[in-house]
Amino acid sequence: TLIRDQRDQLKTHLDAHGIPTGIHYSKPLPFYDAYSRFGHTREDFPVSVNDAERILSLPLHAHITAEDQLRVVSAIQDYFSGD
Repeated sequence: TLIRDQRDQLKTHLDAHGIPTGIHYSKPLPFYDAYSRFGHTREDFPVSVNDAERILSLPLHAHITAEDQLRVVSAIQDYFSGD
């Protein structure tokens, strides 16, 4: 599984290869201002906190070509192989 630093480095790597990514839901829902009155801590939602620090959104849409899919996979493989 990805850790936050690795996720951020992978994002930078993919961006450098012209592959758009996103970090969506970077903060678990209970930590938005609307819920601050409940005083939640990170320990209250360990899975959500962990996921928010690891998830990276890759290109995904109805018109992505097989070639583009392979380009994304190849860039991810390059990152993890250290090339």
